Amino acid sequence: MSDGDVFILYQPDASFKKVYEHILKSNTGAWVITGPNTDWNAWNRLQTLYQKENFNQDEEVLPSLNASFSAFGFEDLSVERFPPLRSGLGEIQMRTPHEEMLFQKIKGVTLDKPLLSLLNVEERKEAILFGQGIWRWRAMEYRLNRDFQTFDDFIGKLILYLSTNDRKDRLEVNYNRIFDGTTPLKITASYFDESFVFDANAELQISLKRRNSNFERQAPLLLKGNYFEMDLSDLEEGIYDFTVTVSDENVSRSGSFKILKNNPELLVQATNYKKLTRLSNKTGGEVFYPEDLEVIIKRLSEDNEFTPIQKSRQNIVSLIDFEILLAIMVLCLALEWFIRKYNGLI
Repeated sequence: MSDGDVFILYQPDASFKKVYEHILKSNTGAWVITGPNTDWNAWNRLQTLYQKENFNQDEEVLPSLNASFSAFGFEDLSVERFPPLRSGLGEIQMRTPHEEMLFQKIKGVTLDKPLLSLLNVEERKEAILFGQGIWRWRAMEYRLNRDFQTFDDFIGKLILYLSTNDRKDRLEVNYNRIFDGTTPLKITASYFDESFVFDANAELQISLKRRNSNFERQAPLLLKGNYFEMDLSDLEEGIYDFTVTVSDENVSRSGSFKILKNNPELLVQATNYKKLTRLSNKTGGEVFYPEDLEVIIKRLSEDNEFTPIQKSRQNIVSLIDFEILLAIMVLCLALEWFIRKYNGLI
């Protein structure tokens, strides 16, 4: 069996014995996803981290966020709007140190039963999800925000946590190394006390310096529930070095990131046809799509509203308004009369 950073075990049963023995032998992280089809009788014998009774009865379980969860931040995940997962009815006993990320909520009542828990087992980490159908959460995330970014970031952080075998640092800083305008320019951090419990009373400071310039900035990170955050969206393009420090503690983390020049208009790859439709309905217009080109040409050619109109302008000015020209004409007529009179033509 090839090695891996994290193993995902879905609906385990007796056939997972060799896989789980390899996980234990190699001290590899694992994410176990259970549900109505899990063989709990066999799985309870294969592992001793937790035990669950099996009543062979399905139930729908909603997620409820544990506000004191501190292993890592997943700040923008709207779990309260997620659909339920399918789980099996039965009591759960956790037999190893753990931290609940999500509790179970059944019929509007939050229970003291884990839905998603993280376990620290000697030199490895393991997560257990007591529910089937997590793909529904990703679909709901797209329905709410029109993208999968927040949910995928959450899964990425969970996998990264499980793949890290060493003990977590007291100060953890999360950021993107390159900001191209498609993601928020933010730096988040989590700080834990000596017992590795999230310390919401800590004061975190960030020092920023832009390379090849005199720009420097020092500012505090703001507390956002179970993590600290700094919004740097006002920064210009360039490469920045930063250091996050904890006041009155000899703890700090440094790093660097690059901000690329971007044009916000180029990030929009599609028109907002819903708003355009509402606008056309309010103004008495119509919405046409690229395949309706022949229809719109015919409509414009037959619509009397767009009939070509030719206009002309005639400006008539009386001769008497041109005094000099009038005087010259009178002088010429008088001169002609005298010449004819002199020659006997009159």
